Amino acid sequence: MLRFRFIAFLLITVSCSSAQTIRRFLPLDLTFPAPGDTFAVEKLRIAGYTDADAQVLINGTTVRTHPNGAFVDRIDLQVGWNTLRVESRLGDQIRRDSLQIFRQAPVQPSPHFPTRIDSGFFQPRSDIWLSAGDILHIEFKGSPGGHARFSVEGLIQDVPMTELAVEGSVPCAGFYHGVLVLDNRLVGKRLALQVELEGLDGRREKVTLPGRLYVMSDRLPLVGQTRKETELWNDAESGIRMGKLLPFVRLHIIGKICHRYKIRLSPSHIGFLACEDVRLLSVGEPLPHTWISAPRIAIEARNLRLIFDLSRAVPAIVRQTVHPAGLDLYLFGAHLASESVTWPNPEIELTGLSIDQVSEGVVKVHLDLAQGQQWGHGLDYQAGRLIWAIRRPPQLPLSNDRPLNGLSVCIDPGHGGEEWGAVGTVGTLEKEINLRIAFLFAEQLRRSGARPLLTRSEDRTIRLEERVEFARLSGCDLFISIHNNSIGAGVHPLRVRGTSIYFYQPQSQALAWAVYPFLVRLGLEPFGRNQAAFSVLRLTEMPAVLVECGFLSHPEEEMLLNEEAFARRLAAALVDGVVTFLRQSLR
Repeated sequence: MLRFRFIAFLLITVSCSSAQTIRRFLPLDLTFPAPGDTFAVEKLRIAGYTDADAQVLINGTTVRTHPNGAFVDRIDLQVGWNTLRVESRLGDQIRRDSLQIFRQAPVQPSPHFPTRIDSGFFQPRSDIWLSAGDILHIEFKGSPGGHARFSVEGLIQDVPMTELAVEGSVPCAGFYHGVLVLDNRLVGKRLALQVELEGLDGRREKVTLPGRLYVMSDRLPLVGQTRKETELWNDAESGIRMGKLLPFVRLHIIGKICHRYKIRLSPSHIGFLACEDVRLLSVGEPLPHTWISAPRIAIEARNLRLIFDLSRAVPAIVRQTVHPAGLDLYLFGAHLASESVTWPNPEIELTGLSIDQVSEGVVKVHLDLAQGQQWGHGLDYQAGRLIWAIRRPPQLPLSNDRPLNGLSVCIDPGHGGEEWGAVGTVGTLEKEINLRIAFLFAEQLRRSGARPLLTRSEDRTIRLEERVEFARLSGCDLFISIHNNSIGAGVHPLRVRGTSIYFYQPQSQALAWAVYPFLVRLGLEPFGRNQAAFSVLRLTEMPAVLVECGFLSHPEEEMLLNEEAFARRLAAALVDGVVTFLRQSLR
């Protein structure tokens, strides 16, 4: 017995001695930025992780280590290459890492002497199509203080240009701009554009622009057709969205600027479409034009359908108001053939309907809606008919034990597959957090009686259009997209945190307003309620919101979002928001 106790004592002693000599592995990983990244900011955020007890130095300066081992900071960037050095110390262990980061130089004025034209700044940079009467804009960058002019290949010479003042989008001196109203002399020709600058030293320089000018003829209209559902814009390069057009809609093309065709919707309405979404038709094809009748009204369990007879699919967009509730449908290239409307005998959600020829080629259909909350609408062309479907309110019991019984909710876990989304300080991937919260949200929706449908249930890449189409074909009542946020490269990572919600269509504002307070009550900082034109919000037909639960770029919020208990509370808050929205909108 004594011998056994002695052996056991020796084993325990040896084990304790070995445990004291075991060294904790000291990790060190930089999650932002990546080696060789290029930025155009003066201060750059740094993020990474190590052991929670370690001391971290970034370029020799000690920074705080958070309880999960995360560390964040910002460093000054000089123009050109910068070296970032990170060091982690724990006891006698030291881990070091370094990487090179490049900062782009801000746009600088060209030298006064010798006179020169900068080849990196021209407008237009690609071929441009315009019509007689349009205004041609020419811009280039060169030596400041000179006299500039441009010419149109042998036909128009020495059009004066002005040096722009340094303000707003003009970053420095030496940007020159000129305009010209095009006339019929240029029609049907593909012409080179040339700029000339005479500098302060008396020297002259000429450059032919990379983009050529083609002036279209009004005698032979160019007609196209949409290949798929596409968006209509109010500007050639950026601008705002005017609406979406259906597939196989005929278009009158009157120009091409950058990557968009310029479309004449009516004598007084212009729009722009992505070139890749349009198929050009043969010369001689009819222009967009149709006769349209007043609608027939069909009643279905989930939809009211307004059915218009017409001869050809033409551009059509919808505008929505909520106070009072109403919808306006604009048809371009349309002429009214009938105003007679037969109303159904049962009471329906429409309290008023008018159809008018508001201008040449523009028909407007206005609907007054009895329902305060709108549940969505959609357009579809089918064999000589335009069908406008108006979603009717869902019929829900709103009982206390299963308040969402009968409700269909599309849950969209953002990103996935090759699209990681945001990356947290300790390497948390947004796509994984989004999916985990979505599963918990779906679980709690089922307990409340709802039918949840997920746009993805695994880690796979899925296009934005597929998410929207899935929600549409599933006939969902609501669309909720789950995301988590991050900051830009130049923002201080400890100064931005909180939860936010986004909507786009007016019908979705009430849902956003109902859900948001429950997110804030979780203890998250309020980052705001926002109207934003995200694809999954502007293209969906039902009420839709996008939730940014928190900021993965903030170490404390990243820790919170990784907690299972908090994720469940977050999912419950979303359910509470949906229930509140329904009780408010269906009462």
